[in-house]
Amino acid sequence: MGDKLLEVAGPRELEFFPGICRGSAFAGFVYDQEDGARAAALKVEKGLGVGAVGEVKAYCNGGGIFVHADSYKEQGIEVLARFKEKVKAEGGDAAVVYCKVGVGAAILTSVHPE
Repeated sequence: MGDKLLEVAGPRELEFFPGICRGSAFAGFVYDQEDGARAAALKVEKGLGVGAVGEVKAYCNGGGIFVHADSYKEQGIEVLARFKEKVKAEGGDAAVVYCKVGVGAAILTSVHPE
């Protein structure tokens, strides 16, 4: 926020997540460069049917955190993975969330799992 060339703010057409995603999660991000990019460790939440996987790494280059994601549980939001490292962005550590959308669902990630 505050950089008119880079800030992304305002209403979104799809609005899968009822809150905001604040970034960058980690210091050092430079738009259009790899500065600050990292293989971020994510802690996979228990009980998701993913077997014994408790931690994975995913490419993170400027991605944010889903702010106070746990507070939206009654709206069908579930945190699937959290940043394991301390993040600079305020509002939690949620990196991947499940969102109930009508009769369907969406999974939103602030990292690049591909």
